[in-house]
Amino acid sequence: MRSATQLAVYETYEDLYGRKSTLDELIAEVGKFTQQSMLWVCAVIVTGMQLWNRIDAQPEGVFRTLVNLYFDRSLHARLIAGHWSSNPRRVLFHRRQILLIAKIAIKHCSGSGMDARMYAEVLGDIILKANDQFDYGLLADLSKMGRSPATRDEFSRVVTEMVAVGEDGSPHIAKMVTRSHLMLTRFANELRNHKDWIDVAGEYQNATGLTLDENEAMIFGAHARYGEDLSKLLYREPGVLPLKEANFATTAIKPERVSAFLDSLACTPCTMAQELRVRDNGPNDLTIFRKYPLVQQFYNLHLKTAWCGFLMMDNVFFLDKVLTGPYWHANATYGQRIHRFWGSVFEKYVNELMRRALAGTNSQYFPDPRTVNDPNVQICDGLVLAGDSLVLMEYKGSVFRADTKYGGDHVVLAAEIEKKFVHDHESKNKKGVVQLAEAVKTLFGRDGSSLFPQIDLKKIKRVYLYIVTLDSIGGTIGMSALLNTFLDEMLDRSAFPSIEIRPLFCSEIEALEDITGLFAKISLPQILETWFVSNPALMAPLQAVDFSGFGWMENEWLRAEWVAIYKNVVRVLFPNEDPDAVVAKETQFRKSSR
Repeated sequence: MRSATQLAVYETYEDLYGRKSTLDELIAEVGKFTQQSMLWVCAVIVTGMQLWNRIDAQPEGVFRTLVNLYFDRSLHARLIAGHWSSNPRRVLFHRRQILLIAKIAIKHCSGSGMDARMYAEVLGDIILKANDQFDYGLLADLSKMGRSPATRDEFSRVVTEMVAVGEDGSPHIAKMVTRSHLMLTRFANELRNHKDWIDVAGEYQNATGLTLDENEAMIFGAHARYGEDLSKLLYREPGVLPLKEANFATTAIKPERVSAFLDSLACTPCTMAQELRVRDNGPNDLTIFRKYPLVQQFYNLHLKTAWCGFLMMDNVFFLDKVLTGPYWHANATYGQRIHRFWGSVFEKYVNELMRRALAGTNSQYFPDPRTVNDPNVQICDGLVLAGDSLVLMEYKGSVFRADTKYGGDHVVLAAEIEKKFVHDHESKNKKGVVQLAEAVKTLFGRDGSSLFPQIDLKKIKRVYLYIVTLDSIGGTIGMSALLNTFLDEMLDRSAFPSIEIRPLFCSEIEALEDITGLFAKISLPQILETWFVSNPALMAPLQAVDFSGFGWMENEWLRAEWVAIYKNVVRVLFPNEDPDAVVAKETQFRKSSR
């Protein structure tokens, strides 16, 4: 279990110089440089700073080198002190910033201009000005009034401002990959009789010629290349930066499969620019790099030694291709059908996660609970009983559109959140908040105690409502508070005097995966109560709550599944290696992947 997420703010041009830069100004400054040199600089910062890692794990020596290289000496002390400050920590380099600069270079730079590698002292202002571009100004009035948000409109403004901030963080890579692998394989296959079943793995292989095992193995092989050793090597041998097909030569993967793999993840800047001119939802929309985390580049074209390489623009998006590659191939063919099917797959995964984590504890887990008089009526997705407390859970696999997430229109985003987490008025489908409100009425209303006899509902004193989302938006600052504005309209707590109903909690799946390691020491109701007591307004997400006092414990099931995946990666890439011997060194690999 990781310690609480640390509060951080970006170092901005506005903070340092008292004037907020404009996007047009940033575009003009980036446009002075050649496209290839600017993309190179971005890739150097990504790998050099290991931007996919938590800030504490990023190399201090590289940070100091970049500060000295890009910024005026008068700023060095301020920037270095800010990097090591706390609550808030002042972040200078981060994924969202570098990807915005790279996106601007793809859209607005050409083959002519200055070489960014030769004018390092000019890049500091670009780095700072990029950090000026991410907020929408939606919280200006609240800031002037000096008060906290209190209405649905105000909560939706907070969520809109913060959704991309949450995605800029450092995910737990082993858990992300393990979850993706299990959903694509085991839990998808267990639903072969589902009315919307799709052979996602088969569809992917037909489209790309790659098996899921080959895709996973090459993703991990390539990511492992970008660890601390490459970061240190860059300054002596900068030419090692681009990924090349030859880097896979020591593996057992056939060359034609390597080419197919790179084709599925990479794109030329020209094609990316064409796609961006058709659809780009502003500075926070980095979808182009979710689709193409590698940028194809050609070097020395005027020489006989010309060669092709691929610049890694974002390792998190690259690793996420374990899931998003196969998923979006299926989405292109099946549309809404894959959305419905994937919701069921996600429910399967969370049920197994909870079942395993609660086995042997004093809590009981009831997956897919249904009323005794009508097995077609699902009460909710899961129930957790711990003493006299009951948690009602809903699991949501919905994916949000880029234009609503990153367009900066809080009204539009709030409408999609309502549609996917509350009630879809168009289809008349009830979603998480409504489902949980009705579950409370079913279990604790008239004759409720007889509808689910597995639990003596008369002994329940406190009820918790908990939504878990596959999309990271569920863990956004303000999301629980926003959803509670809907719950308050749908559930009259005074109608249930025998129980105390806590506000609704919402988190993304990684936060739940993190806390499952604690279930042997502390129950889920106790965890949710700690969250509520520490922040009664529930503005802070679950991952901001500090549970380190309970001692770090890992989810053993997820750990075992991760080790099995890692061993299989070794078998695919290096069939002559002993997977067990390689896994013995895996702990260090995990540390370098955070």
